Amino acid sequence: MTQAQDTNTKQSNETAPSASPAATDQPITPTKEIIVSTYKDLLAQKSALEAQIAKAQAERKAEGIAMANEVIKEYGLTADDVFPPAKAGAKPSTVGVAKYRDPATGATWTGRGKPPNWIKDVADRTPFEIKTA
Repeated sequence: MTQAQDTNTKQSNETAPSASPAATDQPITPTKEIIVSTYKDLLAQKSALEAQIAKAQAERKAEGIAMANEVIKEYGLTADDVFPPAKAGAKPSTVGVAKYRDPATGATWTGRGKPPNWIKDVADRTPFEIKTA
């Protein structure tokens, strides 16, 4: 850098506007109107995006259905081909039979898992047992 350029650089640095210390010490406090309008703007953007998402999902769903229909027609598939029936040996999930009943509320418990509050601290649970005939 030449001496003339160096002098110009020093002068431009000295004359460059700088923020006053007092201005940087003051925090910017947004007004209630600014916050509310920003919030409302964001809500409007959110609902616009949700509408765009719903539209895109509907379009993709329609495309998927059309593709599935093409494959079904092309290969002559039936509902049983696409959705095979459940296995014959599979048992449906069942809830255990109640073994204990709370006489005050009628609530029941199978004896499995964590005991309910009405019986958890009882040492002898026989008074709560459900008698079967």
